[in-house]
Amino acid sequence: MRTNQTRPGKTGARTHPDDLAAVKVEREACLSGETASYISEHRVLHRDGSWRWVLSRGMVASRDAQGRPLRLIGTHTDITERHEREEALRLASTVSLTMDEGVIITNIDNLIVSVNPAFSAMTGYSLDEALGKNPRLLASGMQSPEFYERMWSQLLSTDSWHGEIRNRRKNGELYLEWLSIKQVRNHRGQPTHYVAVFSDISERKADEDRMRQLAHFDVLTGLANRTLFSDRLRQVILKARRDNTQAALLFIDLDKFKPVNDDLGHHIGDLLLKAVANRLLDCVRRESDTVGRLGGDEFVVLLPEIETSDAAIAVAEKIRGALNQTFEVGKQKHQIQISSSIGVALYPDHGSDETLLLKSADAAMYRAKEGGSNQVQMAQAQQA
Repeated sequence: MRTNQTRPGKTGARTHPDDLAAVKVEREACLSGETASYISEHRVLHRDGSWRWVLSRGMVASRDAQGRPLRLIGTHTDITERHEREEALRLASTVSLTMDEGVIITNIDNLIVSVNPAFSAMTGYSLDEALGKNPRLLASGMQSPEFYERMWSQLLSTDSWHGEIRNRRKNGELYLEWLSIKQVRNHRGQPTHYVAVFSDISERKADEDRMRQLAHFDVLTGLANRTLFSDRLRQVILKARRDNTQAALLFIDLDKFKPVNDDLGHHIGDLLLKAVANRLLDCVRRESDTVGRLGGDEFVVLLPEIETSDAAIAVAEKIRGALNQTFEVGKQKHQIQISSSIGVALYPDHGSDETLLLKSADAAMYRAKEGGSNQVQMAQAQQA
């Protein structure tokens, strides 16, 4: 701080041009006696060429007989650092108020002291409803206590944590968010606050799930598509080779499906295929079993770690029997009778890799077709 005692005169050329007019107005009001003193925050040119913020305070110390100012005293205080801090706080506040992500600030006791508008928009809780509350008011109950223990352990040891978490809005709706939490410390290194920034990723996750569904599952039936089934078949064969076990592949083709499409239309045909998929799923109960649709009316079933060929045949006969039962399809409740031809191939007897095994099962299915349909045929052993 610097104290000046000067005669009234012109405002110095060191004042920033953008601030000069306001400084003159405040100074002239004091000199004229309109105000008892003047206070001004403005920028002045420093000797190093930079602009510094100063707080000027002044008053007229003496006047002549006509009331004209003779001596002006005052102080200049460098407030650049304070001004920069305030500007940073204003900027941070503006960012928080305008950003799309939700922001929660809590004290060291984890009680909410501030939230931004995006928080209210996403959660449904107003500022007044959130203040003083623990952020657990958003808890969905879907994270385990161990999840929060790990989160706090990392936050306290590293001052930060981020990850996906499922929370609940005020209206009870669940949503998935990406959450980032930082621990704030003062100049002494003591923790004072926690700042959490989060975004609602429910829609993005749903889009990713839809894309994953389209990439790996049959759109009509929801069964594994050719890509996913081939990958699972490859993995099953690798495991069977490593563990010296067997696996079975069933290739299923529907008999008398074409007349359904021709006579009743593709819509009814699609409904029939969905009903077939459901019956196939009912015939395999192990989580490791996979049912897939290769396209059209061709289906496949993968049975890992099957113990005997008889066990594979038993599953195939169960499927054949289920598909022999009359289907009731559509709003008109069409009574549809079909059957199936099923080829069964075993790893490693009928194929040493996924391509050969699928080829053997397909050939066995065609023999079932040629033999009159509605039957199960075991694949022929590979030639040595």
